Order: sequence, then C-alpha cells, then structure tokens
Amino acid sequence: MTQTHILRHYDTPVTGLGGHTLFLQPHIAWDWVMMPRLDIIEPSTGFLSFGPYITQTEGKDATGNVFPRLKDIYSSFRMDLSPPHAVLATWAGQFVVSRKRILDNKRQTYQNLWNKFHAPTEHWIWKEGWWNNEPSNPTLGHALERSWPVIFACEDASIAETCGEGHGPTCQCLD
Repeated sequence: MTQTHILRHYDTPVTGLGGHTLFLQPHIAWDWVMMPRLDIIEPSTGFLSFGPYITQTEGKDATGNVFPRLKDIYSSFRMDLSPPHAVLATWAGQFVVSRKRILDNKRQTYQNLWNKFHAPTEHWIWKEGWWNNEPSNPTLGHALERSWPVIFACEDASIAETCGEGHGPTCQCLD
C-alpha cells in the first residue's frame, strides 16, 4: 500500500525515499498508457500517472462516479477547501512521484489516511460509499486512486485534455 511505504520511509534518512518512487499494483491496468510514459520520466519529474488522466469536481469524477471523500482528501493535502471547478484525477494507483512531492505533505496527513484504511470494520468509513465497501474493495481506495495528482500538487485539469491516455510532454508535472 502506497501510504505504508511513505510512512515507513518518510523519516528514515539512511534508507529513506529514493529520488523518485514508482507505485504499482500487481496488475498493470493500462499497459498501453504506462509503457510509453516510462520513457518520459526525467530527473525533474514531479508526478506522472501510469493510468489515464480524468478530472473530478467536488467529489464527482468525469465518468459520473461520486466519492464521498474526494473533497476531504483534497482539503487534507492541499490545506484548502476543494474548489468548485475541475481538478486533475487519474485511474489506478500506478504512478511515479518525486521525493520532494512526497515530503511536501506532512507525515501526519498520510498517517491519518492510513488509519482510515486500517480502521475496524465497525468504523464509519466502512458504512459509507458503494454497496460493496469493504477492506478488500474500499470506496475510500477508489477515491484515493483518483486523488494522487491532487495529493502530489499536480492538479491542473487541462492535463486530462492535453494528455488523457497519451505520453507527450504535457503528461506530467515537473518539479
């Protein structure tokens, strides 16, 4: 789990975070998106998703799915209210991010999110969202995977239009 890796290495100078960290899942969901994007990673890459870019506005993604916690994730990491306009989102928790962007967020913010994923089954987090909301398929997890661009300060919605499933120079945020 992404938050576990970040929490484990956030404060560890000896074995700390690499200059860039690739976060993947056991199954590469969009290999035709990911493979060409691997070639555009550069030293100044700040955030680059390996899934298609979409947008989300106030908790509703571009495909019409509503996630109760998208706005909360935005507010937690951006330290501001979720704006009433579209921001960048993505599918799948598959991306590369720089150490700088990971460390730009407070450790406690990652910890708070991690705590929700590890809450007991009677916790309120398991009572909201989709009908099949459970630890193996959490509604919060689907919100989180759409939120990685926002978490790592790559929220310009125009990237979804100029890049989408592509792999050109507009497909990433640079440090």
